[in-house]
Amino acid sequence: MEKNTSAPGDRFIHRDLSWLAFNERVLEEALDTTNPLLERARFLAIFINNLDEFLMVRWANLKRLIDSGHNHADNFGYYPSDIHARVKARIAELTERAYRVHAEKIKKDLEKSRIDFKDPKGLSPEQKRFVNKYFDTSVFPICTPMAVDQGHPFPVLTSKTIAFAVNLTRYDKPYLAI
Repeated sequence: MEKNTSAPGDRFIHRDLSWLAFNERVLEEALDTTNPLLERARFLAIFINNLDEFLMVRWANLKRLIDSGHNHADNFGYYPSDIHARVKARIAELTERAYRVHAEKIKKDLEKSRIDFKDPKGLSPEQKRFVNKYFDTSVFPICTPMAVDQGHPFPVLTSKTIAFAVNLTRYDKPYLAI
């Protein structure tokens, strides 16, 4: 039997590049018009969530490896700076594509289906009343504002939670709250 002498990188796909290729396939589902519109929007959201997780875990590990001065090739023959450059370029490409998918496809198709994203300034008085009532009954009761100032340092925010940074004015003095 003949031994394969090619480098592992010639026979296998690096795990970070493979992961990004998988996530690209998720993004392609957002473009597939045979999928129902809301499913396409969900695929776009899944793509963004996956990319967020990739950046928090894999990208962060790669950055730590580079920052530690590690300069040895991995089993695929990639040095950390080499894979970093390839992954960075791929992330930029996929992110730009996701924004295009949202702006040119999903958002336009949602609008055709009369699902709109409204600027608060463009709401009718009736819509403003509805939004205010919804906020007062459903959102405000579960909000826990946290002040951010010299006496209250920026709080630790748990991953995968929704947080808003809000500029408040009290007694004509500006404040930041989370």
